[in-house]
Amino acid sequence: MSADKVQLIKNSAAQAELAFARSPHQQRVEAFMRGAKQEVPLRPTVPSDAVLILRAKLIFEEALETINALGVQILVAGTNSGPVIHKGGEFQTAINFPDPGAENCGGVAFHSFDVVAACSMVGVADGVGDIKVVSTGTLSAFGIADQILQEEVDYNNLLKFAEGHSFREDGKLIKPPGHVGPKVAEILRAQGALEEDL
Repeated sequence: MSADKVQLIKNSAAQAELAFARSPHQQRVEAFMRGAKQEVPLRPTVPSDAVLILRAKLIFEEALETINALGVQILVAGTNSGPVIHKGGEFQTAINFPDPGAENCGGVAFHSFDVVAACSMVGVADGVGDIKVVSTGTLSAFGIADQILQEEVDYNNLLKFAEGHSFREDGKLIKPPGHVGPKVAEILRAQGALEEDL
């Protein structure tokens, strides 16, 4: 149910219940997280730095596993302004991955995506399932209920087929000029997020 539909419900208790609805998938993920002694806030809030780092690692690891299962190699090219750190015999450098859609990526760019190995359908299915778990878990780590948020994003994506849309060379749908994005902030406010956390 979209955020607009929630607003049509006049009973404030019913509105609150819909805003906080968690999908069965999110309920299972949260049961796992509690078993793993991970915090699951009841309302949207920004978690600790340690939780932010854990969520970033989980998403990155599962994305890499899925990319490998696809048989795709990604080359990153360009300059990097991050510091070079010498630790023992190893050199490390900070890489701030750019938004692939941004015009100015700070000198770093995804140079190429190439299929270099056989695709593993089992690996892809497993990887995508795990990405869904860690993505939903990240919402839960922030105390964000997924159901109304996902519906808002899904319906908003369908609106991208409005007049003026186009397709990128690789097949990605490009939203039409003037497209208004999903009402994410409004949903988070309805779930009790503080303005300073948005």
